[in-house]
Amino acid sequence: QIGLAIVLALTSVIAAYPYLRVVWMMCFEESQEGAPEPPVARGGARATLLIAGAATLLFGVLPDC
Repeated sequence: QIGLAIVLALTSVIAAYPYLRVVWMMCFEESQEGAPEPPVARGGARATLLIAGAATLLFGVLPDC
C-alpha cells in the first residue's frame, strides 16, 4: 500500500503542475508588451450570459418551479 500512496502522490504533483504554472505566470512573470486587448462582448453574448445567469439564480433559489 505504500507503493500505491507514492504513485498517488506523484500523479497529484504531475496533475497540479499545469495549474501551478499558470498561477506562477500570472503572479511572478512580467506581461509582454503589445498584448492584445480582450474581445468586447457583443449583444448576443451578453444576452446569453444574462439568460444563463437568471436561469441559474431562478433554479437555485426556487428549485421546485
